[in-house]
Amino acid sequence: MDTVESDQPGEFIISSMELYFMINLLGEKGLPDQDTEAFVLQCCASDSAEQIWYEGRELLKRKGYFIPGTDGELRISAQLLIMLGHIYLAKKAYLLQYILDDREYEEFLYIHEDKIIRIECLKKDEGQYRLTYLNIDNNELVHSFGCTEQKLQNPGELPALMLSRSQFDEILSEATQLDVEELIEQLSNTTDEQEAMIALARCIKSNTSKGSLRFYLWNNNVWEVQYVQFMSNHHINWLIRSSAKHDEDWMIATPTSMENIQEMIKDWLAEPIS
Repeated sequence: MDTVESDQPGEFIISSMELYFMINLLGEKGLPDQDTEAFVLQCCASDSAEQIWYEGRELLKRKGYFIPGTDGELRISAQLLIMLGHIYLAKKAYLLQYILDDREYEEFLYIHEDKIIRIECLKKDEGQYRLTYLNIDNNELVHSFGCTEQKLQNPGELPALMLSRSQFDEILSEATQLDVEELIEQLSNTTDEQEAMIALARCIKSNTSKGSLRFYLWNNNVWEVQYVQFMSNHHINWLIRSSAKHDEDWMIATPTSMENIQEMIKDWLAEPIS
């Protein structure tokens, strides 16, 4: 695939079908399969992957990002190639998804040295994404993670809770149908730490924001994944760690401050890649 010069800006607005086609060009350096489906194909569930790939390619051709040559090969605009190049060379990435006051936000960042490619979901219902090329430091990366304000001043007052991930996920799936007392009863079967468990139950029922972070590290030609969730109400923040492996069922819920969560992200970004 060759490149062609383009007057297109360094910021691209594309559809989920176009993004799916581009990620597939990267092979294993794209998103892991289940995360591709969750982040990119959420608006295309009724179509086959092959049809989405084909329609994405045709849309990119019509916009001039990909131009068919006389030899049948596709030629790619230079600025878009730069973005795809940094994605391909990335050794770290993270997927941030959260809901704040009923507003959903999602973004995926590929990190190649001090170059960042941000893929931000603009209109989930319409499957619209913005690709942006950034050249920023690690401190600035966490600015988009300002979805909740710091609430818990002394997180050491409550202990962390060790729970079963499968049991907790089942309880969360039923939380909207349960009142606080019923939720406390459900959680009481998973831990003996009553005060912390009651605080977690109340946060589940009265949360003002919640979300998740997936941290990716490229190692031995695969993406290694770490997974954390977070949840806040007007009194407390919870950081919920669990294994991304299907055969591991542990989960740890820790009361913390938003500042500590942001520091965790900075530490992970600054950690050298072996």
